[in-house]
Amino acid sequence: MLLIFYAQLSMAEAPSWNQLHADQGQATSFLQGNWNKYTENYHPNYAFDGNPETAWVEGADGDGVGQTLSWDVSSLSTANSVKIRVRNGYQKSAGLLTANAAPEQVRVSVWSGRDKVAEHLATLDRKLGWQDVVVDVRGQPMNHIELEVVSAHTGTKYRDLCISDVETWVDSTVTYDADFEASKLSTLLAWVGERV
Repeated sequence: MLLIFYAQLSMAEAPSWNQLHADQGQATSFLQGNWNKYTENYHPNYAFDGNPETAWVEGADGDGVGQTLSWDVSSLSTANSVKIRVRNGYQKSAGLLTANAAPEQVRVSVWSGRDKVAEHLATLDRKLGWQDVVVDVRGQPMNHIELEVVSAHTGTKYRDLCISDVETWVDSTVTYDADFEASKLSTLLAWVGERV
């Protein structure tokens, strides 16, 4: 009887994840070029388009340590936890993944307005595919997330640090608005579509 109770308790506490989309991204820097009519080929927006062949590439001197990628999400009055899924490095190919720098240690901060409500220090591998970072928000409100590069995997050819994709998932009792989230993704993809 006791074992059944514990099994039911653990099943009830399992997170229920819903995806929050960003309609744009911000960063402390991004690499700019003049090889076509757009200088934003590595803009932070590309970290949110779901395409591993595009990436945010920081544009500061060095290997990206201290650079921050940030984005707004739907304002929630309460959240239990946030899961950030990351395609780390430039994942267009295995060769580009090793040629460029990628985050190693990252600090993920969750904000509500000007108040930081939670943060988590995590280590990311330089490998193809998704990696998850879960931040315990403990019922706090939230509307903004920042990912700061604390240390980096050095590139074999380039010092530019890259992140191909970031997804935001939340476990919250707030009613999920799938249509609104889809509209934000559509706004971002329209921006990307103008530049293809």
